[in-house]
Amino acid sequence: MKYKAIFIAIPLSLIMAFAFCKQAPRPGNRIIIGETVTIPSRHLNKDMIIDVYLPAGYSDKNDRYPVLVTCQSHFLHVSGIAADLALKNGAPELIVASVRNYSSEDFIPEKIDGHPDSGGADRFIAFFRDELLPGLDSRFRTHPFRIFYSGSFGGGFAVYMYLSEPGVFNAHISATPAIDYEGRSSFIMNNIRPYLARNDYRGRFLYMGIENEPRLMPLLDKFVAILKEAEWEGSKWEYHVFLDEDHGSIANKVIYHGLKFVFSDWTEIPSEIAGQGVPSIRAYATDLKSIFGYDIGVSRSAVGRVVQVWREQGRAADVVDLLRLSLEYNPDSEMAWLQLGRALESNGQFEQAKETLETAHKKAVQNSSPHIGIFIDALDKIDKKLKNKLTGSWADSGLFLPSSSPGRPRRKS
Repeated sequence: MKYKAIFIAIPLSLIMAFAFCKQAPRPGNRIIIGETVTIPSRHLNKDMIIDVYLPAGYSDKNDRYPVLVTCQSHFLHVSGIAADLALKNGAPELIVASVRNYSSEDFIPEKIDGHPDSGGADRFIAFFRDELLPGLDSRFRTHPFRIFYSGSFGGGFAVYMYLSEPGVFNAHISATPAIDYEGRSSFIMNNIRPYLARNDYRGRFLYMGIENEPRLMPLLDKFVAILKEAEWEGSKWEYHVFLDEDHGSIANKVIYHGLKFVFSDWTEIPSEIAGQGVPSIRAYATDLKSIFGYDIGVSRSAVGRVVQVWREQGRAADVVDLLRLSLEYNPDSEMAWLQLGRALESNGQFEQAKETLETAHKKAVQNSSPHIGIFIDALDKIDKKLKNKLTGSWADSGLFLPSSSPGRPRRKS
């Protein structure tokens, strides 16, 4: 596999989306968001060029990441949405791999009029299964959870791959799924029932979204009706119609909502689980491993919502235990350490709070956090509380510190 770094001049708005403020680049330095790799393909009989986005701080960590593969899309667009969602805890951080030199003929499962080289969909799937995904796994630090996104003919291909080869990707996200390839093919509609009866879709996700498209919407209504009627188990799927979008804007909604749908179990702890306490939440997080293929835990935002409820219920000790659980999955998060420090402070555990807040401040400095002042303020406040506590203890025991000579406290005469 050949590769080179991607150097791109990016507008300030996209820099913010990629959260590059954490990297604190020096003026004049290039912003490196990933690499371009070349993967020789025997299935497609050519070298495939892949642009790879790597999460901020990838080179400074040993973390692994799920992979989002895309084509017939805009590399920076998809990567920017993925980065922004991760920043806001809507999805984990993702590696994004965009196939640059794809052929739209390879989206189509059969020969159709007007596309002389069509019918290569199975060959394209084989490329993903046998060449692209193993190549990415060998070059980058990946988790075994893979997502595919594309739109239009590529969206039809995403649906076809989900139906025919559900084991290649864990999740398929499709914008404007042209499952009839502009009226030229009925292959997918004719084969949906046999596929559903034959294949195993347990632990698989399908998300489809369409704009206000009068020609395609009736066909997708029929497709969705078959999904609803079929006797199949284990898959999670959703279909949304966005009537206020057009073909140019639909990708924004589908990528965003599709990723949120795929990771919804990670971003939301069911209320019945949360009500049973920290052991049940830990068991819930462990169960998610069977869905995502790695120890994904639960998101900080999910933990934060439960913490808010428990604080209102006066469950202070449970709040501390839950925040400690969150740190097991987010050990480098300065905000997670800050939350725990404040919880310990609220419980009157000032010494432990100070130690935890010092760790939070250290992480904030390491991560070039723009919120350093928050951490300094938290440390100043806990120092004052510890000083007041110590002064109060001396007063209660009849001890005092003479103002003229520092040293051990003397008992009052």
